[in-house]
Amino acid sequence: MRAVTSRLRNGMPSFCGFLLLFVLTAAQAHEGHAPLPTKGVVVDVAKGLITITADAQIALAVKSTPVEMRSLDQQALAYARLVLPWQQFQYVSPRIAGRLTQIFVQSGDPVTVGKVLAELESPELEALQQELRVALNTHKLAAQNEARTKDLARDQVIPQRDWLEAQVKLRDAENAIQIAKSKLSAVGFSSEQVDQMPRSEALLRLPIVSPLAGTVNHSDLSVGKVVAANEHLFEISDLTKVWVQLEVLEKDVGRIQIEQNVDLELRAYSGEIQHAKVEIPSVALDPVTHLGTAWASLANLSGQEPKFLPGMYGQAQITISSTEKLLTVPIAALQGVGAERYVLVETAATGKAMEYRKQGVSIVAETATYAQLHSTGLFPGDRVVTTGGHILSSYFIMGVLKLSPDAVRNIGMKLAPAQAEVVERTIEFDGTLDLPPDHRAMASARVNGVLSSILVTPGQQVRAGDMLAEVTSLALQDIQLELLQGELDVVLWTDALARIKVPGNSNIVAQRRLDEMENLRQTAVNRRDGAKRKLLAMGINQKQIEQILTQKMLLTALPIRAAIAGRIVRFEKVLGQSVQADETIFELHDPTRMWVRGVLSERNGAAARVGMPVRVRLAADPTNVLTGKIVRSNRTLGQTSRTLLVWIELDQLPERSLQQNMLARISATLETPPATLAIPRGAIIREGTLSFVFVEQANGTLERRAVVTGRHDDQRVEILTGIKPHERVVVQGTAELQTTYAAIR
Repeated sequence: MRAVTSRLRNGMPSFCGFLLLFVLTAAQAHEGHAPLPTKGVVVDVAKGLITITADAQIALAVKSTPVEMRSLDQQALAYARLVLPWQQFQYVSPRIAGRLTQIFVQSGDPVTVGKVLAELESPELEALQQELRVALNTHKLAAQNEARTKDLARDQVIPQRDWLEAQVKLRDAENAIQIAKSKLSAVGFSSEQVDQMPRSEALLRLPIVSPLAGTVNHSDLSVGKVVAANEHLFEISDLTKVWVQLEVLEKDVGRIQIEQNVDLELRAYSGEIQHAKVEIPSVALDPVTHLGTAWASLANLSGQEPKFLPGMYGQAQITISSTEKLLTVPIAALQGVGAERYVLVETAATGKAMEYRKQGVSIVAETATYAQLHSTGLFPGDRVVTTGGHILSSYFIMGVLKLSPDAVRNIGMKLAPAQAEVVERTIEFDGTLDLPPDHRAMASARVNGVLSSILVTPGQQVRAGDMLAEVTSLALQDIQLELLQGELDVVLWTDALARIKVPGNSNIVAQRRLDEMENLRQTAVNRRDGAKRKLLAMGINQKQIEQILTQKMLLTALPIRAAIAGRIVRFEKVLGQSVQADETIFELHDPTRMWVRGVLSERNGAAARVGMPVRVRLAADPTNVLTGKIVRSNRTLGQTSRTLLVWIELDQLPERSLQQNMLARISATLETPPATLAIPRGAIIREGTLSFVFVEQANGTLERRAVVTGRHDDQRVEILTGIKPHERVVVQGTAELQTTYAAIR
């Protein structure tokens, strides 16, 4: 403000004199712009000053705002969709087939864990209950017989072997009770319900209970309906929290990190911004859309109607980073096109006139609303024009293409001399990043069943052997019962034989009977060991098997384990959903090693060879050139696509994270001819069939010059005519320079 006041005080006579001058429209207007004001405006192009009267300021609606010191947040846009977390949505199914006798809930009802949703009756349930009652009756008779024969054998009324056989039958009856109770527990009855069954003569019905607290959002049922085993009857949703699924562009995937801020606008609540944080970054791209998926979450308030519902859509802005505090102006304050960018700074102001100075700037960062600048002539508190500036800037038209240092920094312009370079003979083709077979894995169940628990989240890092989920299965229950029955029989016959072979008892049982008992024991051993092998093949470990045998408690679920160390990248099932044996439930990726899968046309495929060196550029990071070589080919053209597949191994992985299905452009070297006059490929501007370059002149101006090109590779272009050796050409920033050239022309 002191500088502005001083200027006003010292320069008022000349400043007021400018107010009487006129500038003709024809002198300053140019093609493509509206006519400029014919009076009330004075321009000093050489000094970059423009003065306007108060009337002209009103006519042009010129407004200004102060320059600030602030930081800018870089943003990444994403499509958003609300979904339920894997553990908060579940199908509810019966474990056996039957007929619904009662339904206690309907869609929209709230439920708690363990609430009975319906009851089912089934002939199979009657058979299981009858099996338990028969086992209990048999055990009662066996116990009475064992007690009676024990007394008679002690009094030597009957042979000792009768008492031993009575003991065997009693143990066998005890085993039958244990097995019958285990079968009832396996279909869904609690241990308390099983214990009460013998005392009740009522018709046995299976309660179908809710596995989690939430809301019933599907219940298309009726009393009397016959349902199959594992048919999903209800869907329960826990809406206490929802995930925000963020679909991120491929170019932004590598920049998304945990804890970054997410500003979400849902279509259901237009104009209202929801705030969240990235909890899980993307770990793989969709093979069709090539979008990555990151995850955030929103919580619904307890005790209120849920605000955030699964299936809602919207848009999100993810804050990638926050820059340091620098000079910042509204984006509307930036003037100029192409390379040259400037602001109009208010240098003097009175009630009758305003003076503005053209101040070149270099742009550090910008968003949709603000731009951060570097400038030696701009300070915090200076006022810059934000409205009407595009009209005032029309007075400052470049006559020649000569960039200021600020403009050079804006476009990152670089120059290089034309010189002799090797231009390789290459073939170029597209590709995608691909994981080697030993760095990706599918996790599946070993038997048919129902997905009962999920123990991981998207993107989670797991180790080989870690448990990912569990599946309940009647087949698993049957094999465990077979193991338990076999073990009980082994103990029974081993104990019986041990007591018979006690000195003094060896003659009480005939040898034939001993042989039969030994055969029964060996059969039980084979049955038990066979069940063990089956359980080990299903993923049950030895420690769990020992617990089944010692505690006589069956495992309720079969574990699904990770085959490799890696990250969870795909899961498309639902809790409570039926799954088939070997059906993929999870997909895991280990990105510590990555291939590039190239797709060659029939013509280029004939030239590709294993061992051929290549250069790879990722679509998400085209400036970074990776090197490698072709290591294998499928050596067969697709019958419909007529393409050949090759796989490329990179010499070194880049620092940025690589993900499956990232797009790439590949250049393979066929031949290395002698050097010729060449320039970098980025220096060429093409307009139709013509090629141009920008050449630096001795006075520092840039000349656009037509050239004739020869062969090219992915890095350089051969120059036949138009440039002499050692002339300096623009090799970076040419697109922005072309825009500036068009504005001058």
